[in-house]
Amino acid sequence: MLRTMPSKKLIVSMKLPKAIPALITRCLAIWQAMSADKQFADCDPSLTQLKADIDALQAAQVDVEAGKPGAVTVRDDKESVVRTDFQHLKMYLQRRGDANPSQAAEIYKAADCDVQKPSTRKKPPHELFDGPVSGSVIIRLLAAIGRASYVFQYSLDQKTWTSSPGLPQATYTFHGLTPGQTYYFRWQVTTTKGTADWSQPVAWLVR
Repeated sequence: MLRTMPSKKLIVSMKLPKAIPALITRCLAIWQAMSADKQFADCDPSLTQLKADIDALQAAQVDVEAGKPGAVTVRDDKESVVRTDFQHLKMYLQRRGDANPSQAAEIYKAADCDVQKPSTRKKPPHELFDGPVSGSVIIRLLAAIGRASYVFQYSLDQKTWTSSPGLPQATYTFHGLTPGQTYYFRWQVTTTKGTADWSQPVAWLVR
C-alpha cells in the first residue's frame, strides 16, 4: 500500500523589528489585518488589549523623542509588554495553524504573517543585553507556555537582592546600575503548576 508522507509543519513568523518605531508599525499592521478578519475574533491576547498596549508604547515613544524625563524607562516597560503580547499572539496563530495544517499558510497570511521553515536551532533559555542607556541591563527569558508571572533580581554580593515587581512578561530592564560594576542577576517563574526555584545567578558587567 502506498503511504503518504506527512507534510512538514508550517511555522508562523512575525518578523518583529528591534527598532521601536518599526516595531510599532509592524505590530499595527498585524493588528489591522487580524481586526479585518472575523476568524481572529477570539485571538489571545484580545484585539482590544493588543491595540491598547501598542498605543501605550507609541505614546511612550513620543515622550522619549520629546526628551521627557524618565520616558526611556516607561518606554522600555511598554515595549516589553508589547513583545510579550505578540509572543502569545504568535503561539495562538501557531495553534490555529497546527489544528488546520492544510490551511496554515492562509491563516498566517490573513494575519499579515509569513511562514518559516522549522529550525533545528533552539533558543537559549535566557539572554542578557546591555540596555539602551548606560547603567541598564535587559534580561529576556524564553517565555513559559501559557500564563506566567516573572520576578527578576540583581545583587552585587549574591546575598542582598533587589527585586522587580511580579510581571506578566518574560523581559525586564533594570536601570540605574553602576557602569563598570559586575552584577549578578537571577529570576523566578510562576505558572499554573506552581513557582519554580530561583535560577542560577548570572554575572554581567554593566556598561
